[in-house]
Amino acid sequence: MWLEHCKKVQRHSASIDWRQNHLQNIWTRTLIGPLLVRTQSIKIPQTPSRKAVPFPNIFWKYNAPLFQNALANFIADVNNPGLRVHALHTRAGNTLLPFRSVHIYHNMKFIAINDAQKWEIVDAVYVRLEQKDKQGQIIPARFDTVLIQGSEQSKSLLYLH
Repeated sequence: MWLEHCKKVQRHSASIDWRQNHLQNIWTRTLIGPLLVRTQSIKIPQTPSRKAVPFPNIFWKYNAPLFQNALANFIADVNNPGLRVHALHTRAGNTLLPFRSVHIYHNMKFIAINDAQKWEIVDAVYVRLEQKDKQGQIIPARFDTVLIQGSEQSKSLLYLH
């Protein structure tokens, strides 16, 4: 399985390299002026996939041992946008979370306005917890990983796993 995984990663990497080179060639031939970056938004379902998931379940079922720390860092950053990183982490350490559970969404989509001024889905992220099929075999969990960099003023980097 490990070798198969490595081969898949190599094929995916080669595909990305080819696509980047191919797109770079197209851009250098057809674009005049600076490249326009489309602003993306996040779209989540109206109702969460799981309601009121306790922090210990997030640790064990979602394999997110640093969730509470990341949440405290995020809250401290929102409440104190001008702080430097060290002061922000100190403030986060003193942040009291007045709740013990959060709603969880197992999918979300990144959307942007296309050339026709209509919203289009740019990418999607999915989570599937470990479960058993009809024969009792375990289907392993699947967690897409996403890194989202906020605005230039924000020191937060949202990590969804």
